[in-house]
Amino acid sequence: MVGRTGARAEKPNLSTTSRAAGVHTQTGRETAAIRVPAIRDRTAEMAAVLVLEPIFEADLQPEQYAYRRDRSALDAVQHVHKLCTR
Repeated sequence: MVGRTGARAEKPNLSTTSRAAGVHTQTGRETAAIRVPAIRDRTAEMAAVLVLEPIFEADLQPEQYAYRRDRSALDAVQHVHKLCTR
C-alpha cells in the first residue's frame, strides 16, 4: 500500500492479533471465515471499559439509555410509556 507521502506502508499481520474460525452460513453448504479477537485484544478492551465507563457514567443524564450497562431499548420504551400515561 502506498500512502500520501509515497512511502510504502506494510499490511498489518492479522494472524498475531486474531485467529480465523470457520462458521457455517445459513445454507449450511459453505463456510465463512471470521476473525476471533485474541486474548490480549479482549484484555485491552476490558481495561479501557473499566477506566472510561465511570467517567462517562458520571456525565450522562439518567434518561440516556444508549450504550449503557444494565440499560436497554426496552427500558427506554417503558420509561416513555410511564411518562405518557401519568
